Amino acid sequence: MLFLKDVAKKVGTACLRQVRKKEPVQMAAITGEDWDNVKLLLVTFCHLADESTTLEMIQRFQIMGILAMFTRSENGFPYPIPDVARVMKDKFQTILDGHIPISSASTSSKQPSSKSSKAMSTSKNSTNPTLNSTSEFNTETNTTNLTHAPTAFNKPAPKIKIPWRKAPSDHDIFGLTGIMHHILIRQDITKSYCIDPTFTSTVGSVIGHNGFTIGAWFPRQLAMIRDGMHNLPMGGIAGNSISGAYSVVVASSNAKGGKDIDHGNTIYYSSTLRSSDSLNNGSRILNRSIETGNPIRVIRKSTCDFVNRPVVGYRYEGLFKAVSIEEKNEDEEGGEKVFWSLFRLERVHGQVGFDLNRPTEGERMDYKRVDEGY
Repeated sequence: MLFLKDVAKKVGTACLRQVRKKEPVQMAAITGEDWDNVKLLLVTFCHLADESTTLEMIQRFQIMGILAMFTRSENGFPYPIPDVARVMKDKFQTILDGHIPISSASTSSKQPSSKSSKAMSTSKNSTNPTLNSTSEFNTETNTTNLTHAPTAFNKPAPKIKIPWRKAPSDHDIFGLTGIMHHILIRQDITKSYCIDPTFTSTVGSVIGHNGFTIGAWFPRQLAMIRDGMHNLPMGGIAGNSISGAYSVVVASSNAKGGKDIDHGNTIYYSSTLRSSDSLNNGSRILNRSIETGNPIRVIRKSTCDFVNRPVVGYRYEGLFKAVSIEEKNEDEEGGEKVFWSLFRLERVHGQVGFDLNRPTEGERMDYKRVDEGY
């Protein structure tokens, strides 16, 4: 999977350069085998887009980022790659939203919707994929040499689906009064979590405190979705292009490649690293916050660089405003250039200070028990 991810980046960079007419000769470096691997990557995503997929898997392999790259028209991917990727992106977003995917996604022959039922086939005499209008994009047709692919890419869908389990109502952690209330668990090779579909989560797409007091603490990001603090299970910027950001999670550490600079009441918040100077969706949302002036809920995770960060979990730090943006870039090893946006967030005056007593000792003890499940 990691090899295929590198191939996708290589092909994506070449397509983008071709579109911009900066280095058209670079397209010659994309071989027929590379296009085959792009197709194999999408087929692999078809296999993964079922109930067995975990948030950890999506994050580790950067699935949403890769699919977003495939769908962007400015990247120049030929038809039908963007359409197929768009359908896959919708399926994985369903998983990220904490819902169980549609059962048809877990059949042995996973097929996108009719929007992308036409498939890709690869001409051996060309470096670009061609269209076979009579075939469907699935794991049985139009997948060049898939029989020779590693077993992991050809594994059949599990015959027995592990059900989501609800905790006893009096469970200390996952019960009705516990810190992980109304969150279900499914234990397979890895442990997965989702919000109980019978529970009505609080809406998080609200400007302002949304009923929270400064210092509110959460053991997992999924708990923030449940309670309406932040409505993304993984992303750091939640909002839209009209209102701007509702909430931001400060989580990265410079020691682990992050670009955030955290001074407490002033935070220089970094967007996701990208391979071009065009703004990604999160950056556009925060840029809109600069224009609207709307306050943003800021949550710090225990992994961030702030000296008084929470010991574990996530802590609400109050309202901030995005006041400016600065575009940054640097060269990586191998000559590749990376870009990111650095937003200056200023804490709104007149609020109480950070609640450094959260999490409490009891909350820290409960946090240690979350992984035990029930």
